[in-house]
Amino acid sequence: AYAAALAVPGYAGDAVAKAGLAAAKGGASLKAYTRAMADGDAALAAEDWRGAEAAYAAALAVPGYAGDAVAKEGLSAAKGGASLEAYTRAVAKGDAALAAEDWSGAEAAYAAALAVPGYAGDAVAKEGLSAAKGGAPLKVYKLAMALGDEKLAAEDWRGAEVAYAAVLKVPGYGNDPAAKEGLAAAKGGASRKAYMAAMSEGDFQLAAENWSGAEVAYKVALGAPEYENDARAKEGLAAAKSGASRKAYMRAMAEGDSRLAAENWSGAEVAYMAALKESGYENDAKAKEGLAASKGGASRKAYKQAIAEGKAALAFENWSGAEAAYMTALKASGYENDPAAKEGLAAARGGASRKAYTRAMAEGEAALAARNLRAAEQAFTVALSLPGYGNDARARDGLAKATGKLALDCGGGVTLDLVRIPAGRFMMGSPSSKADRSSDEVQHAVTLSRAFYMGIYEVTQAQWWAVMGNNPSRFKGDDNPVENVSWYDAMEFCRKLSSKSGKKVRLPTEAEWEYACRAGTATAFSTGETIRMDQANYNGNADFMKGIEQGKTMRVGSFRANAWGLHDMHGNVFEWCSDWYGDYDLAKAIDPQGVSSGSRRVVRGGSWFNIPWFCRSANRFRIEPGGRLGDIGFRVVLD
Repeated sequence: AYAAALAVPGYAGDAVAKAGLAAAKGGASLKAYTRAMADGDAALAAEDWRGAEAAYAAALAVPGYAGDAVAKEGLSAAKGGASLEAYTRAVAKGDAALAAEDWSGAEAAYAAALAVPGYAGDAVAKEGLSAAKGGAPLKVYKLAMALGDEKLAAEDWRGAEVAYAAVLKVPGYGNDPAAKEGLAAAKGGASRKAYMAAMSEGDFQLAAENWSGAEVAYKVALGAPEYENDARAKEGLAAAKSGASRKAYMRAMAEGDSRLAAENWSGAEVAYMAALKESGYENDAKAKEGLAASKGGASRKAYKQAIAEGKAALAFENWSGAEAAYMTALKASGYENDPAAKEGLAAARGGASRKAYTRAMAEGEAALAARNLRAAEQAFTVALSLPGYGNDARARDGLAKATGKLALDCGGGVTLDLVRIPAGRFMMGSPSSKADRSSDEVQHAVTLSRAFYMGIYEVTQAQWWAVMGNNPSRFKGDDNPVENVSWYDAMEFCRKLSSKSGKKVRLPTEAEWEYACRAGTATAFSTGETIRMDQANYNGNADFMKGIEQGKTMRVGSFRANAWGLHDMHGNVFEWCSDWYGDYDLAKAIDPQGVSSGSRRVVRGGSWFNIPWFCRSANRFRIEPGGRLGDIGFRVVLD
């Protein structure tokens, strides 16, 4: 009605209608609230907790009563009664299950009690839950312990070990002393059982001399826990190993002796080595003796066979085959220094060298006769390279003829090289038309009827030392010319080198020296009418032909050779000749030897100290034969 009044046009905000509407609404709410509260109180009194909860909730839902304190208090009392009832019921169920040792049922009931609102921390329910949880492991523990004790008493070690291990896995019993003690006893019994069985087997096999079986059994005994260092098992194992070694040793020794008797040296060696490898027999004297005998027999057999082959090859002049055979004989153990094998080897090598030498010499001489000098040189070089023919005079002569060069061995690895100077005729001395000539240089024709060899260089200090064993030189240097030597010293050098080489070594005659110096020229120097500092070592501070003065000797061969291959014929050092100094004997024009007597000997060629005039091809100078100066040396010749 009041709502209809407010709906009339123009009265929507009418205060009287609004007040009436509010009063009407409030009366309806009060009536619903009162009815709901009466229902809640009745249900609460009857402990109908769910009904009471619904009624009080309805009262609080009535408009205007949502915060009503009385309704709220009733609702709280209804809810608390429901929780108490659920809690009481769950605890009673848990207690009954606990008494019946229904541990899982008890655990579930007490857990339900603790889940009831308001009872999550309830001490009674917690205690019950703890008792239920502890009861299940205890039951398992007791059962497993009983089984373990039963198995232990029956010496069923494996069963007991399994049962006690199960006890220790039960929650809360992981360190249980009784279970640990039982497990240790079970394991100890199992080890003892295994040890006793293995020892019994080992003793049986040892008695039967089944060494390998006994060894296996005793190793099993030592593998049992707590018996790893058992003295009895170790002793048995040692006896088994010793027996096995002895058996193998005896078998190997028998095999070795049999092979040795049959002269099967390699088989015997293998057998005795096997015996020595057995434990305890590494230094066995008998096995060592057998091994030595087998090795000696093998070596003797190989030696005899090689010697026989070597002799046969030697007889057929199969030098390479003989050499190989004798070398094999010398490689046989114990025959490394055998005289017969060494003698045979030397004969084989000598035969091979002789054969090769004979062939090379024949080729060289044939080539020489045909004037094939290159082939001759190669052949004679081969001959000289063969063992035992390094200094062969015939081969050296052939090589010298082929090459025009000769090398004398001074000793100590030092050689002296010479070049062949052909026979011929030349004008000795200088023309009278030369204003600067000396009066003793009378020009005349001279013939040298025989070719000869002349040193390519002045004799060096290294060559002098190799022959004479000293070095008197003022200007030291192995490759510098020896100087400060007298004519007598030079002659003694020639005598000693002749003895060493087997050749007639001498000083050149004055005619030979000038002929070789000119090398086919007729000018003042072999270089022409003049000479330069880059052509010879002389005193460059002269009034003419000035240059740089060295002031000492230079290494031989520092300047270009003349046309016949001779170095330093001008300058460096004066060179002793064999002749006494005197006027030329013009009647003796073939192979002149100079005057028969005198007080001074001829020196030729000038030196580092002299101006070029003294270095001319025709210049003559003389010195007392005992004189020693720092600018006098020599070179040698041989026929």
